[in-house]
Amino acid sequence: MNPDLYNSLSRLIEYPEDDFQENLKHCLKLTEKHHLKKVDGLRSFAHTAKCMNLSELEEYYTRTFDINPVTALEVGWHLYGETYERGSFLVKMRNLSKKLNISESRELPDHLAHLLKLLGPMEEQEARQIISQYLLPGIKKMIEGFENKENIFEGVFITIRDILQEEPLATGLRS
Repeated sequence: MNPDLYNSLSRLIEYPEDDFQENLKHCLKLTEKHHLKKVDGLRSFAHTAKCMNLSELEEYYTRTFDINPVTALEVGWHLYGETYERGSFLVKMRNLSKKLNISESRELPDHLAHLLKLLGPMEEQEARQIISQYLLPGIKKMIEGFENKENIFEGVFITIRDILQEEPLATGLRS
């Protein structure tokens, strides 16, 4: 597990801030170094995003994730909808964050960016469970939400999925 890579990937799917382009370059370098065969989606995203200023990125992000429920970033919503099970999942992720000393953000605990940040400090068995039970199925649904939409963020999600599937602890978890 590479906590720096997961933190960097998570920042690409958070609301863009002033250091977005700098983080994107850093994330691309980390991905090229550790997962060269899985970098194409991220390269495609970087190629387009580098030509956008911060306000354009913010608007694109809002249109992609905040207005469109099929590409919402809340893994629990994709897995459970607005049911009791999602509430239980939120509590579980909040408790896990506390256990790992990961501070909460303004997003709900099932936000994909938040879940990626949890992977680095987790024990291997726990990370394996989070990846197989929640992350890969949730990301699969998110990617399906991008189908036929020509959205630049799709490449980021494909890269995240491919990296999660490539991790040694994810062996056998391919979907």
